[in-house]
Amino acid sequence: MFGSTPQWSIEWRHQMVERMVRYALDVQREGKHFLFCGDPVPPGEVWAAPSADHLDCLAVCLLDASEIAQTARLRNRGDDSNFLRHHVAFADWMRQHVVDHRHRPEVITQNGWPEMRWDRWVGSAATQPPWSSHVN
Repeated sequence: MFGSTPQWSIEWRHQMVERMVRYALDVQREGKHFLFCGDPVPPGEVWAAPSADHLDCLAVCLLDASEIAQTARLRNRGDDSNFLRHHVAFADWMRQHVVDHRHRPEVITQNGWPEMRWDRWVGSAATQPPWSSHVN
């Protein structure tokens, strides 16, 4: 669906989130739902994608793992052990972000794609995130 292997960057990641949102909108127009799963994508990135304001809703289910289980999985797949602490820190952040959109937004907003619409949720006085969520 996406062609060749890209040069990874936060800006590229945001652009790919926008592509997924556009795909979800195509599916939505057909009266269907779209399930996006895989590498954790923070709901704040989805909600800030330029086209996300056309989504009917955003429901998030975070399938969580303990630090021990996560580290074991990363080691088993051959990840560089120098980066394990970063993976664990991101997972810790994600657990909070999913249920509290105000929790350290700079984790995903810094050095991002200029087209992102962070104003949809960053700095919001709302106590509830603009997405529904479930952590399991």
